[in-house]
Amino acid sequence: MTRSNQWRLSLKLCTLVGLIVCLFLFFFANRHGQAFPPTGMQFPTVSISQQPNPRLRILSADIERGGNGNEIVVVLVNETAKPIRAYALLKSDVGEHAQNTDTILANITSPASLLLPNQTKVERIVANFSGRTELSVDFVEFSDGTTWGADVHKSSENLAGQRAGAHGVTNYFKDLLKSGDQSAVLNAVASDSDLVTIPANHSRQWESGFKIGVAAMRKRLRHASQGGLEQIKSEVERPYDASEGGAPH
Repeated sequence: MTRSNQWRLSLKLCTLVGLIVCLFLFFFANRHGQAFPPTGMQFPTVSISQQPNPRLRILSADIERGGNGNEIVVVLVNETAKPIRAYALLKSDVGEHAQNTDTILANITSPASLLLPNQTKVERIVANFSGRTELSVDFVEFSDGTTWGADVHKSSENLAGQRAGAHGVTNYFKDLLKSGDQSAVLNAVASDSDLVTIPANHSRQWESGFKIGVAAMRKRLRHASQGGLEQIKSEVERPYDASEGGAPH
C-alpha cells in the first residue's frame, strides 16, 4: 500500500471516528433529557428551595427533554403519618431582571389515590423558561382536613371554591332529577349556559376555584351522559374529590 493510500485511509478512519463520537453525544443527550440550547440561549436549570421540616419533601428535580419540549421531573415524598389529599408547589422562574412565580396545585380526586405516608409521587412540569427555576412546597392538605405551609398563593381558598362550584352543579342536577323530566336533565348536561352563579364576597382565588369546580363537574356529567340517565344519576352522587367519600385519616 502506498503512502498516499495509507494517508487517505487514515483520513477516512478519523472522519468515521469523529462521526461516531458526534452520534454518541447526540443520542446520549437525548436519552438523558439534555438538549443543547441554541447559541445565545441559556440552558434551563432547576433548584430546590431549602425548607425546614417540610411535610411534603421534594426529593429531586431534574430537567428532562420530552415530546413537547423540556420538562421538570419532580419526585415528592410524604414525610408525615397522614395521607395527603392536595398540595401546591411554587415554581419561580428567576431571570436577570425579573422573577415570575406560578402555582402548581394538585387536588387528588379519589381516596384510592391519596399520597400515603412515606409514599413518593412524580410530578411533571413544563419547563418553558430558559433561565433558573426554583421549586418549593407552598401548601399541603391532609385527609383529615388539616393543612401545612405558607400558602402564599391561597391554594386553600382555590380548593374551597372548587368544592363549592362542584357541589353547586351536583345540587342543581339532584333537584332536576327529582322532577323526573329526563329531557330537561339531558338538555342541561349538554347546555353551555350557566347553571350556577358565583356567590358574592369571596376572594379572587376562591372565585377561580369555583369556576374550575363547575367546569370539572360539567365535563364529568357530559362524559357520564353517554351511558344514559342512570349513569348521570351515579355521577351526581360521586364525590368531587378526596375531601369527601370516606377518605382514610
